[in-house]
Amino acid sequence: MSVRTSTSAPYVNTKKYCVMVHTYEDLESLYSELETLDSTPEGLELTREIECLERKPMSRATVYRLTDWEATQLKTDPRVKSVELHPDELGIKAGLYATEQTSDAWDKSSSTSNTMKNFALLRCTEGVQRSGWGGTGYEGTGSGTPAVSGTIKLTQTGRNVDCVICDENGIVWGHPEYNSNPDGSSGSNRTVQYNWEQHNTAVRGTSPGNYAYSTGSHSTHVAGTVAGNTQGWARDANIYNIYYDAGNTYPYFQYTFDYIREFHKNKSVNAATGRKNPTIVNNSWGMSIFPGEWALTDITAVTYRGTRYVPTGGTTTYNGFSGVCTASTRLATLINFENNGNRITTTGTADQGEGALISNPSSWTKDSNYHASIAGVTQPASSYTIRMSTDTVGAGVRVQSDVSAGGSSGVTTLTTTITIRRESDNTVVNTYSVGPTVSSDGGTATNVIDETATLAQLGNYSIVYSTTISNAEVTGRVYAFDMDILIDNDPTIADAATVSTLTGSLLGAASLTASTTPTVGNNDDGYWTLNLPFSIKFMGVTYSSIYVGTNHYVTFGSGSSNYSSLSASNPNIPKIMWCSDDNSVQRIYYGAEGTAPNRTYRIRMEGNANSTGTLGSPGMVNEWVFYEATPAQIDLQLGANNRKTVSGTSFTTAQLNAWGFISGQRIPARVSMMDVDIEDAYDEGIIMVGAAGNGRWKHEVPGGADWSNTFEMAIRYPGTVASPYYYMRGTSPTALDNTTDGTYDLPAITVGSVDSINPDQKVLYSDCGPACTIWAPGTYIISSLPSGVSESRAPGGITYFLGKYSGTSMASPQVCGVLACALEIYPEMNQERAKEYITAIAKSNQLTATSGGPTDGQDLQGAPNLYLYYKPEREVDGSVYPKINYKPRPSSGAVWPRPRVKRTLN
Repeated sequence: MSVRTSTSAPYVNTKKYCVMVHTYEDLESLYSELETLDSTPEGLELTREIECLERKPMSRATVYRLTDWEATQLKTDPRVKSVELHPDELGIKAGLYATEQTSDAWDKSSSTSNTMKNFALLRCTEGVQRSGWGGTGYEGTGSGTPAVSGTIKLTQTGRNVDCVICDENGIVWGHPEYNSNPDGSSGSNRTVQYNWEQHNTAVRGTSPGNYAYSTGSHSTHVAGTVAGNTQGWARDANIYNIYYDAGNTYPYFQYTFDYIREFHKNKSVNAATGRKNPTIVNNSWGMSIFPGEWALTDITAVTYRGTRYVPTGGTTTYNGFSGVCTASTRLATLINFENNGNRITTTGTADQGEGALISNPSSWTKDSNYHASIAGVTQPASSYTIRMSTDTVGAGVRVQSDVSAGGSSGVTTLTTTITIRRESDNTVVNTYSVGPTVSSDGGTATNVIDETATLAQLGNYSIVYSTTISNAEVTGRVYAFDMDILIDNDPTIADAATVSTLTGSLLGAASLTASTTPTVGNNDDGYWTLNLPFSIKFMGVTYSSIYVGTNHYVTFGSGSSNYSSLSASNPNIPKIMWCSDDNSVQRIYYGAEGTAPNRTYRIRMEGNANSTGTLGSPGMVNEWVFYEATPAQIDLQLGANNRKTVSGTSFTTAQLNAWGFISGQRIPARVSMMDVDIEDAYDEGIIMVGAAGNGRWKHEVPGGADWSNTFEMAIRYPGTVASPYYYMRGTSPTALDNTTDGTYDLPAITVGSVDSINPDQKVLYSDCGPACTIWAPGTYIISSLPSGVSESRAPGGITYFLGKYSGTSMASPQVCGVLACALEIYPEMNQERAKEYITAIAKSNQLTATSGGPTDGQDLQGAPNLYLYYKPEREVDGSVYPKINYKPRPSSGAVWPRPRVKRTLN
């Protein structure tokens, strides 16, 4: 066996060869021997490592780079069936060529002639903006050369794909754009006048009927862009049409997607492919509140990012329930609700003493929060330490010690001391001592201390009872002792709370521990259980744990997730409440700070006045501080608070603009009975693409900062007070939603429109925002129409027409058409995979975007800057071998039909 050397200069005259083996079993050994440096096929004189150009694991053919001599040698291997030059080396191409179209009128102007072609075809196949190519644009301010020359090549054209044009009216069925041949006459008509009403029994519970078609401009134009043979993309796709209808022949939009689902379920297997054709639907329409149905002056309330506003000029009202409460009674109200602080001090019937015991030795008996004692007839410990706190300045504490020690013979010496030390500064404030007292021989020494100390400062104190007994020579020893501590009792003390103002001083997260997951429940309705390193007092009761609720209350003794009808008695446990309502908390920080005996325990809450919120963007912020030295004191420092209503007389246009309202535009609206059908359609493998809308509106993603924005029109539509409009959640049927932060599983492909000017930018009228998936040309798009400029083609002597329209309705079919083409190659794609595909191949950052907010027509307002691109999925000039599949892959499982998502009802 010869020794293999790596590829070097003598092998530069190599060519692409196809090597075919007799059996699959021969593949692995041949791979190994040809491609391993120190191995070679038996009996051959190949002396280098052979480069594999195309590995084809499912085929007995593999492509290698060989010299002519090496190819001759390899043919003698008994495993090899044949060795041939690759077709590329022989100038051989596959019989299927790309569809080519050349024009000198890829035109962006507002004018129309029958020589013009849809400029999006050239723009989205080239993938770049040509310098100087542009028209005056939608606003008439652009400049440049509107028409350019170029050639497009489409390698996939929607063969064996069913395109459904769901629109407000029918199409011109015989239009030459829908013919299978670009000449418009010699081929077959690709339109299918499907009888949707054959599914009446399943869809509406009625008898089958006959679907009556009409002709309309909008749908005819859309169909030409999706699948026209000179103005469109999917030139070999089948074309279907169904009305969503706006009050014409079929004013039953609620059944539209049920009909499409039945069509998809019941279609036959295509004999040419062995499977059912994929279904893709274009929705260039949406549910809206039309300009004639609303005006800025109708708006009576807006909830924007958690804060509810009514017209300005009045006062701010903080909503929800607030106060310092027992289990059933509010004892004090908060003074400050935003950007300031409250200091809270409580007392309670549980502790009528002027202070309370914090701790005592286990040998002592504690019969209340303010009394403990010990007695015995054995030798007392040398010291006992009692810890207490004071509730009032000048609190009294009575300390007693009665100790006796002696024996039957010998002398006993006895000393007793009680020391009171203030823990905050380690100062001895009182010392009471008796002794040394000496007994007679065989007698008893007795010391008695009975004193009442006045403690001038609030805080914690340590009281030490010390006993020293000297009786080494004593026999028959005897002892007796009785020690007692009693904090002065004040029978007038009742459950009470005081609140005073603190200057705001939020400290931030600092070195505290973060948590985003409550101990019980969730971030909407739940609570954290926090164990403190020292004891605190609330209403006279000592606690070592507290419970931090997501609805913005802190409770003592137990936790609660209650969120509705919150009051002094709900939840029915001791608590402090700050604008408590159906709020949420996305994150808390917690932990001890400082050193004993002057530690604090601080909790920072970051939440929102809605049931959802964005982590890191809180609308409600507070910090709770508990004190070791003054356990009955709690500080509540407040930051932002969007649980409020700003009331007054009227909104200004500037206010409404800042909140995303644009006068005279459609407001997108959601319809649940449509969303649920679309969800099912996605689950069943139907792909849909839709227009964002022409109202300049922002579409938010579920859980985003503007997802829960609402508005009310109390006078014009009184029902909106109880059921306000969510005005940034998109429009049915093109809304994006999910079941984590929203209601339905809707991975929509939503298309925004690009202007026809140079450089590329969002057009003024287009909706936008994070829920918009992709951008495509939608301004001055030429396509088929029932009237307009006469077509140059007139099959059967009939005149047909072309014309230009603008809108996101014209941008959506560009994306639908490109995806219909891709489905020819990847017919197993479902909605999620189609969305991944179209965004993966899109061109990034090609739109010139600005940042002026809702009134800035070129601000994407958070939308992805992705420009539609048509990616050739075959070699443009043909190829005899399958291409590598670079399509985005599912992570697991079958990709069609879509696996059903299990949902849990709240």
